[in-house]
Amino acid sequence: MEPEQASLGDRLLLIVLGALFAFVFSMAIQLWIVPRVERRKRREERWERDVLALGELLTAEIPALATAAQRDAYVMQRLHKDYADSDSPEDILRKTQEDASESIARYKAAARVRAGWLVDRIVSLDQVAIELTDLQRRWTRFDHQAAMCTFWNLPQRDFTEDQFDRDWKRQDNALSELTAEVTTLARRSHPPRRSARRRIGESLVRWRDRVRRRLPGADSLSADQRVQADPGAPPHR
Repeated sequence: MEPEQASLGDRLLLIVLGALFAFVFSMAIQLWIVPRVERRKRREERWERDVLALGELLTAEIPALATAAQRDAYVMQRLHKDYADSDSPEDILRKTQEDASESIARYKAAARVRAGWLVDRIVSLDQVAIELTDLQRRWTRFDHQAAMCTFWNLPQRDFTEDQFDRDWKRQDNALSELTAEVTTLARRSHPPRRSARRRIGESLVRWRDRVRRRLPGADSLSADQRVQADPGAPPHR
């Protein structure tokens, strides 16, 4: 009977250990894996909404606002230049300047403020992913050109049609490049991420730094580090 009782005890122990392992495994899934997956899913959904919103802004709203701003600014600059040395109709000049300022303000709100906010949200997902660094570079160029165009909201004494047209042409080109980049992102089935090799390397660096911080004397500088930081400091004894 003793061998049979020992065998029964072993089986009961295995059953208890198996149940305990299953319980720990299910709790780990519920407490760690499931929230992690849900967070990633929410981030991807937010990223997709932001990309689509940015695409609609670049393809539909900003071009129309840019056309209106360019037209009103040109009329204002042309009239102020033509009437610079003569009696000018103050009411007409004031009205054209108000129209130009309002049009450019609406263009700036969409092209620089709203678009910039969406780009920041998109890029914040992974600031070193190649596709997102390309987006950031395209956005920086477009934002610079848009800023140059907003300077035409007031009459310029040195106004020339060549410079005016050049600024808005560069804005059109930068907008086209940015739109193409966003279109490419919108076709992806998931957000871009840094390469697996880079993620592993960064994880190893973080692990190494944590280990170093836990070593004795990690908070103190070595003698060589002290000399490099402050050549005039006395040597560490």
